[in-house]
Amino acid sequence: MSGPEPFLEVSSLSKRFGGLLAVSAYQVKLAKTEILGLMGPNGAGKTTVLNMLSGLDQASQGSIRFLGQALNGLPSHQVTRLGLARTFQNLRLFSEMTVLENVMAASFIQGPYTLLDTFFMTGRFRRGNRQLQESALNLLEDLGIADDRHMLAAKLPYGKQRRLEIARALATKPQLLLLDEPAAGMVQEEQQDLARLLQRLREQGLSLLVIDHNIAFLTSLCDRIQVMHHGELVAEGLPQEVIADPVVIEAYLGKELEL
Repeated sequence: MSGPEPFLEVSSLSKRFGGLLAVSAYQVKLAKTEILGLMGPNGAGKTTVLNMLSGLDQASQGSIRFLGQALNGLPSHQVTRLGLARTFQNLRLFSEMTVLENVMAASFIQGPYTLLDTFFMTGRFRRGNRQLQESALNLLEDLGIADDRHMLAAKLPYGKQRRLEIARALATKPQLLLLDEPAAGMVQEEQQDLARLLQRLREQGLSLLVIDHNIAFLTSLCDRIQVMHHGELVAEGLPQEVIADPVVIEAYLGKELEL
């Protein structure tokens, strides 16, 4: 008897840009509430994998199944509606909107009213807007930036901008969150705070796939780690096994990994 279908199952996923094979035969099976790390040097194909999973890029071949449904060919907004959200290496905040407005804007994709309700300012819009504001404030509380809710996003310190990016993704009510370099530019204390936050999200039932160059951050956070090089998977396993792999050491650092 076969077991339950994996939460996320990706098979033979490849992406070509003209004559360049950016990703070749990527695969993964992700369990619910698992945290998977994806590491590798710049140009390894990691972000392209996230782009395909989230619908920003369409795969040249291969399959993506999430909660038993095929994602191939779906645009990013439909993928988000199905419960898969992501953040970006380069922050994509509305810099001239407040922190609260940023989260409310992201909530609209799951919002309790339509564009017509917004245009005509219906009662459903007013009630729904109050609900979105309350949900957004709760998210900001959870991420420790509620006191900054009236500040313009552009004025936030960098570490808090990263948290706001995560809050915007969480506002879409995902079951799987893809994070692209969430610890980039953070000092060690901020990284540790972020790791605790992500662990707490997992405890609340969220699954995560995390790209980062910070090896100590990934090994302390993740259940498993995959390593990519030139668009291909070259290692996968428990964090301590992966960072001790001679192929990983030679291909990425040329020296022993230091944690």
